[in-house]
Amino acid sequence: MRPSTKIFVLILGCWLFVGSSAHSALWAQQAAGNAPAGGPPQRRSTAAMPARRQTGAQRAAYQEGVAPAENLPSAAPPAELPAPAGVPAAQGAAQPYYVPEQEAFVDDGNYAGYDPGYANYGSPMNCGVFSKLWVRGEWLMWDMKGMYAPPLVISSRVENIDPSELHLNDNGNLGVTNPIVILFGGETLNGEARSGAKFSAGLWLDDCQTVGFEGDYFGLTDGDDSFYLNSNGSPILARPFYNVLSGLESSELVAFPDPVNGVAHTGLIDIDTSTRFQGAGARAIINLGCNSGCGASWWNGCSMPTMGRADLVVGYRYLRLDDSLRIIERSNLNPGGDFDITDRFDADNTFNGLDFGLLLKHQRGCMSVELLSKIALGNTRSEVEIDGSTVITPTGGAAQQFVGGILAQRTNIGQYSQDEFAVVPELGLTLGYELNPCWKLTAGYTWLYWSRVARAGDQIDRDVNPDLIPEEADPPADTHLRPQFRFVHDDFWAHGLRLGVEANW
Repeated sequence: MRPSTKIFVLILGCWLFVGSSAHSALWAQQAAGNAPAGGPPQRRSTAAMPARRQTGAQRAAYQEGVAPAENLPSAAPPAELPAPAGVPAAQGAAQPYYVPEQEAFVDDGNYAGYDPGYANYGSPMNCGVFSKLWVRGEWLMWDMKGMYAPPLVISSRVENIDPSELHLNDNGNLGVTNPIVILFGGETLNGEARSGAKFSAGLWLDDCQTVGFEGDYFGLTDGDDSFYLNSNGSPILARPFYNVLSGLESSELVAFPDPVNGVAHTGLIDIDTSTRFQGAGARAIINLGCNSGCGASWWNGCSMPTMGRADLVVGYRYLRLDDSLRIIERSNLNPGGDFDITDRFDADNTFNGLDFGLLLKHQRGCMSVELLSKIALGNTRSEVEIDGSTVITPTGGAAQQFVGGILAQRTNIGQYSQDEFAVVPELGLTLGYELNPCWKLTAGYTWLYWSRVARAGDQIDRDVNPDLIPEEADPPADTHLRPQFRFVHDDFWAHGLRLGVEANW
């Protein structure tokens, strides 16, 4: 991970920790009746109500229609509503607005009750919307770390170059000196931004929204970089490698304008690469605390219901990252015949781990903001497959097939797997706007990091013994057995924007 990325993660993690700690402290103060000034108003017990709170006798007198004038509210009470079951109606008079004994108060002439089953209007909201099931669909536009591939195709700016000079620099930096140019490779591939989709659904197990479950799946479109060039000799085409016999950089000619040692070279190179990234998860949501009250609008300062909550999320995390790199060479040597050479490198990574973190949410009216900070600890299983083949069709003869190409030989062809411990932290920010109690628009940002993966391009060994290139000498070589395979690991990250819609029932 780059130092700047480490610093960003550290600062953001500290910010989320301090913010959540402050939020928890505020809830604790409010629960003890010591909320700091400016905090959202809370329910007050009967004993803590101000003097204008009605006593039981005053309320009874008011309901009978004989309350003293000075005890009546300055504004007319709300529309008449029937009393709940078990509460006797007033005798000889219509039953006015009923508010339960333990919650009723008159504040500046306005009635407000906290009974969610009866008089919600004008009261602070509960710790969430009044729904138990939610489904969210999101469109993604994410950038992610691509895979590195060494230089795979080179050429020359001039055609009268000596074929022995057609190679990379011998100083080990895989660079080139004029007139040599790299046509493909020597850079990061499949790292461009791409679109995708994410789907999530959840269910609260109780009306108080203290325990729930949620699941999600996301996938991005495949990233692919490719190269194709067919040459009759111009431009020059060659495949570079490091010759372990000479100890120098070298190359295999594919197309060259003039005959080399009396043999003309023409041909093509076709390279395809792809990267696929997807993931899923399932988790429990456990409420750690919540508060509700009334606050000023972010837009115009008007009073509106507010809600804040902190939830612990604990569950399972799955990620899958697949890379593929395939090189096809078709060349014709005259005299000689046709050569069809294939090298293929595949790397598949699967993460399974325990996922846990903290979700903070604040809602003010129809606007909401969510902050997610979590980390998954688990195992990354990396599987690499290397394959190569060569088909030689002599002029006027039958085709012959051999094991091995150029970079994939009998010395490194095979299937390999390895398990490594890995961590996957994730940060998320989501803004929401409720169109109505059932529908919400969302916009957010996600940053995800994966500490241990194997990429296809990193598994290429450029050290080659040219005596192993088919058709191999007889007897077969038993020294300088290169290329060889060894696991090379890297990290991976992905981040980007989310736009979605959420439905609640």
